[in-house]
Amino acid sequence: MSNDELVDTVSIVVPCFNDGALLQALLTRTREACENCNVEFELVIVNDGSTDRSWDQIRDLVTTDRRIVGVDLTRNFGQDRAILAGLSYCTGDCVFVLDADLQDPPELLPEMLRCIRDGADVAYGRRLSRSGETIAKRLTAWGFYHLINLVSDIEVPKGVGNFRLMRREVAHTIAGLKQQPDFFRGLCAWVGYRQVAVNFHRDPRHGGVTHWPLRRMLQLASQAIVSLSSAPLLLPTWIASFATLSCIALLAVPAAATPLRTGDWHLPAMMCLAIANAWVLAIFGLYLMRIYHDAKGTPPYLVRETVSKVNYLEPARQSKCPVGHHAY
Repeated sequence: MSNDELVDTVSIVVPCFNDGALLQALLTRTREACENCNVEFELVIVNDGSTDRSWDQIRDLVTTDRRIVGVDLTRNFGQDRAILAGLSYCTGDCVFVLDADLQDPPELLPEMLRCIRDGADVAYGRRLSRSGETIAKRLTAWGFYHLINLVSDIEVPKGVGNFRLMRREVAHTIAGLKQQPDFFRGLCAWVGYRQVAVNFHRDPRHGGVTHWPLRRMLQLASQAIVSLSSAPLLLPTWIASFATLSCIALLAVPAAATPLRTGDWHLPAMMCLAIANAWVLAIFGLYLMRIYHDAKGTPPYLVRETVSKVNYLEPARQSKCPVGHHAY
């Protein structure tokens, strides 16, 4: 789709984990936002292994509107992989990624769409404030973005989540990557394209409770670092280099002052052995890094069932995107 083409249809991808009670409000607000933009829409709701009645509620919504597609994953694969599953069912000119909790306002779609029509490939939402979040959550979020940008090979915009509108070709590029999508916003930054920020003030959750405890945030941070950077694998090399220089200094300084007795060599010898082991681990780390990047062949998700009034079939048949995996 060229920059001067009109956007006729927007595919809206919503990952859902125990948020079924919010879906009716989500549908109402997204429908109004699309009407304000004068565009057609399709709503792809991905049930990410919910333990409540979310899937039943998604099925009920599908019967009321032919523009809704329900995708049921076999288990909880995580929000980022659920988004990837939704991308493989999108057929619109643009893809709008939205959380089910309505903290990211669908009403921002018209402004994002203007950015796309003005030539941008991606318009992402950048939070100026985070209402309803504790100081601890804000501090951890601040630390996360600074840490990931410190060690990463690319810059991930601060205060930016998965909330964004992107052209179809960008969505297909991301969905076609062989890398496991454990950090969706990082992949969006990695693929490049022309990206612009749309500032907004984030609302509190529309209902329910957060699904991001400290444990999951730490897990996301570790996955983000590993997926975007090989710097941690170089850490043993830096440690070994520092230890080597320290050992040389410990041996050279006393030896220059007074001759060493036999027993005085024990500690330096042990240090040299430890340094040798560190270098071996460093070399192993370099090879493991190469193997790690080459061996990512596990499907990122499995689909149990899809439901739609228009009878959506295999993801690859609908969007020509190679990442749809079914559990049969």
